[in-house]
Amino acid sequence: MTARLNEAEAEIRRLQAEYVFCADRGRVTELVGLFARAGVYRNVGGAYDGLVHEGRGAIAAYLLSVVDDFAAVGVTDTHRHHVSPARLEFVGDGKARAESYYLAMRSFGPDHWGVYRDVLVNEDGAWRFAERKCVIEGTSDASWQHEVRRRRLAAESAAP
Repeated sequence: MTARLNEAEAEIRRLQAEYVFCADRGRVTELVGLFARAGVYRNVGGAYDGLVHEGRGAIAAYLLSVVDDFAAVGVTDTHRHHVSPARLEFVGDGKARAESYYLAMRSFGPDHWGVYRDVLVNEDGAWRFAERKCVIEGTSDASWQHEVRRRRLAAESAAP
């Protein structure tokens, strides 16, 4: 591997680490800055299944709604995402794909788990998420995901 690819790989791994650091602390502004200007966040499974957020403004609105949902369903304990090292594949100059597994822990133990599938781009000299697909493959019985999903479905069915 060339020195340039080694450097790019290290930068991408720092980006992925910064993502979970900011997510676990509710640092929405910093988190949104990790996405490309036209970045996309996709939800598969869990409380937000099927939602797609395009652009930093939409991603910020989504993340703020998650913070609000935590408060609405009484989540007050700590979240910590544990993420496996990503499998990286460079697919062009300034573009890469990555896949990693995650486990979100709370005070009682595992909350939910799944896989991140990323498309990354080098934009303005920094690696950013062009697309992050968050696939939730499972949830514990005590996960906040269940109550938020129930509330979302109830609101959708009540809408005119």
